[in-house]
Amino acid sequence: DFNKMNNIRSNEAVIKINKKIKCLIDFKKNIKYITRDYQLPLYDDEGNIYEGKEEIKYYIELYNIDCVIPGYLHSRRKERNEVFNFIFSMKGKIDYSIMLEAVIKTIKEKYPNNPACFSLPNDTEHTYIYCNFKIQDININRIDFKFKDRYELREIFAKNLNDLGIEAYATRKYKDESIV
Repeated sequence: DFNKMNNIRSNEAVIKINKKIKCLIDFKKNIKYITRDYQLPLYDDEGNIYEGKEEIKYYIELYNIDCVIPGYLHSRRKERNEVFNFIFSMKGKIDYSIMLEAVIKTIKEKYPNNPACFSLPNDTEHTYIYCNFKIQDININRIDFKFKDRYELREIFAKNLNDLGIEAYATRKYKDESIV
């Protein structure tokens, strides 16, 4: 269909916040899920690949080597978000190596000091990548992630995809209209 092929929305770079993780138990459950019970490899933001249950569990220990993510939820204090689980996606099938390169580059450009890991499930007709992103960086600074940050991240993601030869856009749903 001509209209679908020329529709910018069909090439929309999408980023969703899937979960906000507050404790290590939930982080471990999330990693188990996104690696499909440790069957899929886990990639980190430094280019390392962790395969199999033992290597992935080892990575979880590395990820929380600074013990920032509490082991479990405390009942006496207000818990705070420690990890965001994002989903980066595009409609249709795209080469996963290109998509992963764009996602890692996007995270490193916007948040160069925040550890992140990625999983590439291939169980749907669309290409998507899970990204677990640590809120506290290696310098003990925490980010305050706002809605505008998600849009900026989408713009960077779309640019990185375009740089790698994948046509992508980061349009806004609503445009500001001035009163005439």
